[in-house]
Amino acid sequence: MTPTLSTLSTLALSLSFADEDRDLLGLPSRPLSLLSHHLLRLMGSRVLDLDPGYETIQDEARDMSLYTWLHTTPLDEVTEAMWSGAWRQVLSVVPDAATLDEVLPEWRERRLRIAALCAAVEYELERKPPREGSASTTPPPKPRGAILHPTRLARRLRVLMRETGVPRLAAKWDYPYWEAVQICHDADYYEGHWTVAPGERVGPVEFGTFELPAEE
Repeated sequence: MTPTLSTLSTLALSLSFADEDRDLLGLPSRPLSLLSHHLLRLMGSRVLDLDPGYETIQDEARDMSLYTWLHTTPLDEVTEAMWSGAWRQVLSVVPDAATLDEVLPEWRERRLRIAALCAAVEYELERKPPREGSASTTPPPKPRGAILHPTRLARRLRVLMRETGVPRLAAKWDYPYWEAVQICHDADYYEGHWTVAPGERVGPVEFGTFELPAEE
């Protein structure tokens, strides 16, 4: 029986810290990381979607090639190609039919695991409304200009480095995405933020009595 996406995500979350596979289609590879996840989205890849909806085998093969290039190529070449736009050349190279027949089954299984892991760990922060009658209900003074918010990538890198002590380069490229996000989630939760599933919004009715969990 084919597992549902919900079942797959639940299983992926349970096994996320046990994913240590550093081999990709026979090549030594880096894991999906905070930065490579960001770059895949920037490049328009659908590798991370649970249902990518590829129209053709060629589209699927290009995404496979892009993901493989990003995680197996030396970092200096990757960063240079990102700035110069040379990464687009990867999209023009599609493996021949014989190669696709050999690697696509393994790739599809790997891609689904990656997408399920990403979906299982994702969360958003929701601002808690002020309590009735608290001093925080007083409107704060308005800023002189538009408020600039830091990117989610910057925030997660900062939290990951603070919580684990890993160097900047390792935080960007070598720390598995699904572990990094869960570490950030744990830090946000224990700092008193509401952490909710992507796309969900909560109000004072559901979380009006929210308290931090007791320390173990």
